[in-house]
Parts: sequence; structure tokens; C-alpha cells
Amino acid sequence: LPTIVLPHGGPHANCPAAYVTSVAYLASLGYAVCYCNYRGSTGYGDAPLQSLVGGAAGRADVDDCVAVAERAVADGVADPKRLCAVGGSHGGFLAAHLVGQRPDVFRCAVLRNPVTDIAAMVPLTDIPDWCFVETLGREAYSDLPSTEALIAMREASPVRYVNEVAKHDRPVLMLLGGVDLRVPPTNGLRYAAALREAGGRCEVRMFPEDSHGLLNPRTEFESFVTVAGFL
Repeated sequence: LPTIVLPHGGPHANCPAAYVTSVAYLASLGYAVCYCNYRGSTGYGDAPLQSLVGGAAGRADVDDCVAVAERAVADGVADPKRLCAVGGSHGGFLAAHLVGQRPDVFRCAVLRNPVTDIAAMVPLTDIPDWCFVETLGREAYSDLPSTEALIAMREASPVRYVNEVAKHDRPVLMLLGGVDLRVPPTNGLRYAAALREAGGRCEVRMFPEDSHGLLNPRTEFESFVTVAGFL
């Protein structure tokens, strides 16, 4: 089947064994959906959760999502030529990393209010501590980040892989909330601009009155219809 690898946001959250309207909708269209609880997810004890903190984000969680995709192919569920990464927030961070780091595996990506450049996000987000903890560790927070800290955040960000996305012609759909305070829409717009500058393809759909979750009923409906059209 054409297959969607769908990691959750957070990263310290989880994909529950529960009915989720958007996942059911995608499955109803004929897609297999791989819900990913990567390292850092809740529900597996404190050690796996803490293992993502302080520099593993963008590496260990990416590796786990790739392993899920490879398992789906090996089990005969997924068509290896029709794999897409879809996610929001930290899940969008991962989807952007997956299509950037592994364009040999993933053919496209859908990013919902994604974290694409952690360094650019620091002065604008309502959770600047998140930027420090996930990339540098629990004691790293500073109201005035050093040049070294910003470089580390940039190195952990998907935007550094836009040339790979463009080179392999992997299209990206961006869904952004105009009043998102958690991951300001400028983060996604910067990624879209960088990808286009590199010669890549990026569609952007802005929901001017919605915030981080893109959960207003009309937004949720329109966004997933847009996702279906893109896929």
C-alpha cells in the first residue's frame, strides 16, 4: 500500500491506541498509516524518554521512524516507492528530517506547523526552554543564547537538509497557523523559502485565524482534504 509514516508531536507525548479522526480518514483513502512512538515518547519509562533530551533529537527519533518505515516494507505492508512522512510540531520536525536525511526512502512530506529551524524559533516561541532542552540538555537554558548554542540548534534542524530535498525533487506541503505562538509561522515560511531557493517544490497553506494545533473544525477539515489532494 502507499504508506504514511506519522510520528506524533511533543516529542514527549505518544500515539495512543485510540480512534483518531485524521488517521481514520487517511486510512479510508487507501493509505496504510504507521503511527510512530519513537524514543522520547511517553509510556515506556523515564530512561527512553530522557534519552532524547540534550542532542539526540533529529537523530535518534529520526532513526526510529526510518526503522518503522523499513519494518512496514519488510512486512509487506508498505510499497517502498510510495512512502510519505506526515507530522505536526515535533512530528513536523521529524517529517522534514525524514524527507531531508532519507530522500532515498521518503518521496514527499506534509508538515503541520513544523519546527524547521530551532535557532530561529528561540526568540519568537512561547516555550524557548524547549529549544535548549531538546538540543543542549536540561540545564542549558539562557535568556541570551550563545553563538555556540544557536549553532547547535541550527545543526539539529531540518532546514540544513533543504538542498537534499530539492536535489531529489521531494515535494513538501506546509500547513501553517497564522496565530501560532508555539512554532511561529515564520519558521515554516523560512523553510519554504529556503527550499524554493534551492530549486525544490513547496506548497504552503496558511490558516490565518488558527494556532498551533490547527484544530478549529473548519481548519481540520480543510487541512486534511488538502493533504489528501497533495498525496
